[in-house]
Amino acid sequence: MEIILALQNFKKYRSIEFDFSLTCNDPTFVQLRDSIFTSIRPNLGLRKLSEKKDYLTAALCNLKRNLLYDSPNIPNFVGVLINKNYYSGINQKYRLPIQSYEVVKQVIEELDNLQLIEFHPGYKGKNSQTGLSSKMRAIGSLQASLSQIGLNQITTQQPTEFIILKDINGNEINYIDTPYTDAIRNDIIDYSALRESTVVSLMNIPVSLINQSSYLHRYIQSYSKDDLSSLPATGNVDINVNPEYLVRIFNTSFNKGGRFYRGVETGMPSDIRTFFQFNNNPTIELDYSGSHLRMLYHRNNMRINKDPYLIPVYPANPYRDYFKYSSLTMINASSEDSAIRSIMRNSGMELVQGGYLSSKGLKDSIKKLCDDFKKHHKRISSAFYSGAGLSLMKIDSEIANDILKHFTGMGIFVMCIHDSFIIDKQHEKVLRAKMVDFYKERVGKSPVIK
Repeated sequence: MEIILALQNFKKYRSIEFDFSLTCNDPTFVQLRDSIFTSIRPNLGLRKLSEKKDYLTAALCNLKRNLLYDSPNIPNFVGVLINKNYYSGINQKYRLPIQSYEVVKQVIEELDNLQLIEFHPGYKGKNSQTGLSSKMRAIGSLQASLSQIGLNQITTQQPTEFIILKDINGNEINYIDTPYTDAIRNDIIDYSALRESTVVSLMNIPVSLINQSSYLHRYIQSYSKDDLSSLPATGNVDINVNPEYLVRIFNTSFNKGGRFYRGVETGMPSDIRTFFQFNNNPTIELDYSGSHLRMLYHRNNMRINKDPYLIPVYPANPYRDYFKYSSLTMINASSEDSAIRSIMRNSGMELVQGGYLSSKGLKDSIKKLCDDFKKHHKRISSAFYSGAGLSLMKIDSEIANDILKHFTGMGIFVMCIHDSFIIDKQHEKVLRAKMVDFYKERVGKSPVIK
């Protein structure tokens, strides 16, 4: 019955995730926030008043952002977690002061009492698949007031911690700082200051690219300082971007992972990234080609001159992109079976839809492709199905840190997408040279850069 009700209310409960890091210093916003806080202050008790005021700021920012997707016919909500276990489970090292059950519960209740929000309490189902989180949306006078505040006034606070360690289940865990973590934290803090001061935009980008999928439109909107709900049907537009802060995420230990995440560039498709401009200057993206496969060869003092994703007998289109994805899965997976199942889920059907494989016996077909790829790279075959990917990510993350640190010291902004880097076009040659230098320092041989 619970599942049926959830499906029936699907449209009603469309929502965006609550972002605790949002804030706003616009005078009109501050006046609105202070007026509401004065009204609810008598009912908030004496504890954590500063945190409650700060949470009200974040809540209003989220409600403002939600107006982009909200309409009378198809309402959209902001998800609100009002759950003691959730907040008590957040590791203290990463928790914002406003991430508190008491703080959230009291502020939301008062906004609801003042009839400033439409609020739907969540419920806990019999299992984790059937529950729903609470939802809210601005209504009445609050909706009208928020409509008068520019979206570009909403900004993001620095994270409480730039260096994150996760356990095997992906949960953020505590750690004791060392000279290494202190050093890389200082590197990313310095980089963040340069990132804050850089004007990032998507310039002259075709509207057709933004609207090619609703997911992509929402993704770009989530980082945009502009309202993209009323784009022209055709033509090109300029979009001011909030680049967000990067963090480094390590997996189970500081010897695994460590890549940079959470910036606007991290999940941006490559065809969109070509429109980035920094301080109104065009950019260029340079990429380490086949980096993990080449690293495996280079770490064993072996050469590889050809494209590692081109396999004899298989045509480059579409198999090169397929082998590029599947090879990473084969390296990251801890067993052949888990790798094949992952490839089937994520890319196998593309070959079926393209007419290159049959859905009948798909698992055996995928296994043959993997076997052929492994045979082609027999000199490093021991790395496949070994879980070596996280150790290779540690190497490429250190190279990325070297590059960001170097150019930050020069006052030159660089974006990072793991083993790809975006820079002002006038600095292309310098970036290319430093990518070679830092790779050779870490791996011992020369990379291929495209």
